Amino acid sequence: MRKGQRFTPARLRAWQLSGRGTGTGGNYEPWHQVTRSDPGSRGRSHLINWRLGRLHHLLSDHELLIMGFATMVPGLTDIREQFPLSQETHTHELATYRSDALNKVVPGTLALAKQMGVRHPKLGAMTDVAWWVMTTDLLLTITGPSGTKLVAVSIKYDNDLSSPRTLELLALERAYWFCQGVEWLLITPRTYAIEVGRTIVKVLPWGLATEKLSESALYHCTELMPQIHGATVQRVLQILSDAMACSQSVASFALWGAVWHGALPIDLDVRMCPQAVLCMLSKSDFYQQNPVIAGRSAWQP
Repeated sequence: MRKGQRFTPARLRAWQLSGRGTGTGGNYEPWHQVTRSDPGSRGRSHLINWRLGRLHHLLSDHELLIMGFATMVPGLTDIREQFPLSQETHTHELATYRSDALNKVVPGTLALAKQMGVRHPKLGAMTDVAWWVMTTDLLLTITGPSGTKLVAVSIKYDNDLSSPRTLELLALERAYWFCQGVEWLLITPRTYAIEVGRTIVKVLPWGLATEKLSESALYHCTELMPQIHGATVQRVLQILSDAMACSQSVASFALWGAVWHGALPIDLDVRMCPQAVLCMLSKSDFYQQNPVIAGRSAWQP
């Protein structure tokens, strides 16, 4: 925690009054933020400028990695990190996007905690006490042929799950989304291959680039797929730079942008370096490498 900064009931009330936890897209304000005035997280924090016109506030290296996985989800239209869970009865979280959800009223964390016999976290002492605002690490908005849906993602390390209290609070978070029919995933390192995670982290600067991949770059990557399969990363970058008449830096953005787009379904479970050989997978096998897309969860009911 940053020196001199700590959580207090007054701080939580100030955040609520300032509009934290509200908005969508570029107007969303995360509940917890990476600022000098916020108490620090236990892990290394990151500020990422992706494509929504705002900075994303990520509180650990693991959140950064899972953000990478999440941005690869087909049909993704919004990511809201450090999303606050309503304490009181409220309208369905989808009401922001769909009018048919406006009349759906669901319980908040206080009622659910009472129903489950779980001690709701609170903050403060003596006369100044406030209920702690629980959060979900990532809330994804995905649009597809069947409409708009939400996917809630909680991010933990495997050793966090040895704490009975942590499991209790995760069960409460899960119940919050279950009541709304929203898929909830608990992502820990055991839900994905270690080398896949390392690859994602290594290529994040290209995968999370602020600009979108051009149709021309996407076309070249898909057309050259037979030449890319079985070639080294170094050779692939040369192939792309020759075909697109561009620098290898631009070719790197094209390569990994196409991978993020799902247009180049490569095997990510390799030690990625200039001499690593890129091998194509089926689209379904490619997406199975991604725990968010595959819907793989570490939660054990």
